Amino acid sequence: MLVMDDDYDWVDREDVRALIDRLKSPAGLEAFERQVHNANNCARPVRLAGEVKTYDAETGERLSAFSSTDLPDGVLLKACGNRRATRCKPCSTVYREDARHLVSAGLVGGKGVPESVAGRLCVFTTITGPSFGAVHSVGKGAPRACRPGPPQHRCPHGRPLACFVRHEKGDPLVGAALCEECYRYSEHIIWNALASELWRRTTIYLSRSLAKLAGVTKAELDKVAKIETVRVSEFQERGVVHFHAIVRADGAEGQGSTPPEWLSGELLGLAVRQAVRAVSVPFPVKLGGRIAPLARWGEMLDISVISDSEGSRRASRYATKYLVKGTDSGGVLDRPVRYGDIEMLADRGLSAHQCRLVETAWRLGGRPELATLRLRHWAHQLGYRGFCLGRSRGYSTTLGALRRARVTHASSKCGAVNADAPVIRRAEWQWSGTGYLTRGDGILARQWAEQAVENRLAYWMDHDEHMAEMERLGWPDDNDCWAIA
Repeated sequence: MLVMDDDYDWVDREDVRALIDRLKSPAGLEAFERQVHNANNCARPVRLAGEVKTYDAETGERLSAFSSTDLPDGVLLKACGNRRATRCKPCSTVYREDARHLVSAGLVGGKGVPESVAGRLCVFTTITGPSFGAVHSVGKGAPRACRPGPPQHRCPHGRPLACFVRHEKGDPLVGAALCEECYRYSEHIIWNALASELWRRTTIYLSRSLAKLAGVTKAELDKVAKIETVRVSEFQERGVVHFHAIVRADGAEGQGSTPPEWLSGELLGLAVRQAVRAVSVPFPVKLGGRIAPLARWGEMLDISVISDSEGSRRASRYATKYLVKGTDSGGVLDRPVRYGDIEMLADRGLSAHQCRLVETAWRLGGRPELATLRLRHWAHQLGYRGFCLGRSRGYSTTLGALRRARVTHASSKCGAVNADAPVIRRAEWQWSGTGYLTRGDGILARQWAEQAVENRLAYWMDHDEHMAEMERLGWPDDNDCWAIA
């Protein structure tokens, strides 16, 4: 709570001046707040100027007209939709929640996916990348010595191969190479660039391995079962991407059908293991050797079988945890690198190891034989060309369907024209700029975004307390309980 002080000049505060300016504006503060809310309290919205006219498709009668001239500042604010929290936290939250629903729907149902998928045979696996050289690490649980070993052992460049420091999380040395000259930076970057292709081939090999283990052909397997996957990518401290994937077995008809009884969790897990060990992608260049290296998965592979509804929920929560990391830190920078950025990487908060990785990606991106990898465009993601979330076609719903459902829900609340009606819409929009016109508007938007988060948290805390009270009293779990309470 604010305490009024007669000696404090409240008008000098930027947020107070922004409120005063908006109150004095023709549209007023309330209209601007509604406009920002409709743009999801975006930190850097796109400003559009234009109009939309809706006509009846049969009679040609104009049903409605919307123009940006009726809005504050004469523009329509559209959310940027950036998935990175460092660029726009409100839009990143929306993307993360949509991704969470997408992953969860494939495990427990909902969002157009039948609830029969709950308890369906699934495998949760974590696939890591190979080693490209010794790096500093931190132990799980209690801190331990980084890399214990004989102190006299040294690399060809004379640097020690042992480290007895007990690193903690957040230490800038964690993930850095013990010897930068020995570390294979070029292989690291190219492997990241080929990781998406390596995963694609893994999903292809998976069906073939399962058919071979079952003693049937691939065509016969397709007649009785289908394999659906979703994967979440995450960057390790050393800058190598690795995947957390869910593999689900369905019947031949897709989501609503069950797989054959002979398909067990152990068989599916073994097929995943064989596919991961067998798949490879050749490097486009030799990197100094006679034969080009092969991109393969690392030695560390964790596979867990999910065969009940509770396991599906745990896997959904586990994958969601890594979605948060993927949206907050996809790579080391939140935007593509330009020519002038290479010399100022250290000024952007990157460690020496991260700077070396970005510089290597930029240098390799200039080689003609690596042009298809577009390493300079993806240097901010250390060469990785994928997104933090990827799924097969039949796993669950789509991000587009979730967005359309949200738009339809918002339109129904504001009394817009029914989207299912036979209408023709003619829109004319022009880009007017990006971001808010004044710094004060940005401050107001940030405050409203923080207030929306607090309101959401308060709602769910109240909901959880209510459900706990209902469970304690043994009352039925339905909407009528709210009226009783």
